[in-house]
Amino acid sequence: MARHSVRFAPARPGERLAIALDFPGHVHRGGAVLFGPDPLLGGDLDNNVLAALAATLADAGRPALRFDYRSSGRSLDVEPGRSRFDWWHDVAGRGDWTAVLEDAAEALARARRWFEPEVAIGYSFGAFVAHRARTGLRLAMIDPPIERLDLDGAEGLLVLSELDGFTPLPPPEALARRFPAARVVRLEEADHFHRGDEARVAQLVLDHLDEVPIR
Repeated sequence: MARHSVRFAPARPGERLAIALDFPGHVHRGGAVLFGPDPLLGGDLDNNVLAALAATLADAGRPALRFDYRSSGRSLDVEPGRSRFDWWHDVAGRGDWTAVLEDAAEALARARRWFEPEVAIGYSFGAFVAHRARTGLRLAMIDPPIERLDLDGAEGLLVLSELDGFTPLPPPEALARRFPAARVVRLEEADHFHRGDEARVAQLVLDHLDEVPIR
């Protein structure tokens, strides 16, 4: 099945985000919006995990949209002339995620121009954003910052890497208390960045989407 990858800069009034769209030759499943890592740590739509997810989903008939958060990657700066690092550092320091959730809303709205989103998939910081923004969508989270941001009670698929240096794995009983409605998968011999391990992660997510109705 042929897969097409295209990129779009913000062009219409009110748009801020650069996006990448991976589209299968024939759509036969619901699509996904992918939420990437923290821009302060270099997260953008070309992240290796997001790119692997998008390709795997599209090859399986699921369109996928990735995006750069505002003032990062190829998206527009919120305050032209101001350092992107300084802007994002201020956002993280305040813990005010209003702008981030506005970006998520834009990404979802733009995805709906091409397909009907079924699932929000977040990796690292993006898992927190997907959890907060995914109203009405199924949810899958990969290595979310469960010790730094409020994700308690999140539902859906929760993939945790056993060698994650950012978020050490809590004991199973602690995970069960914090995420009673989540399907928790512990990924052996995997760290946070998944270099060389992207295909396994992407296939794991796809298998769960196809096999289990993740809410």
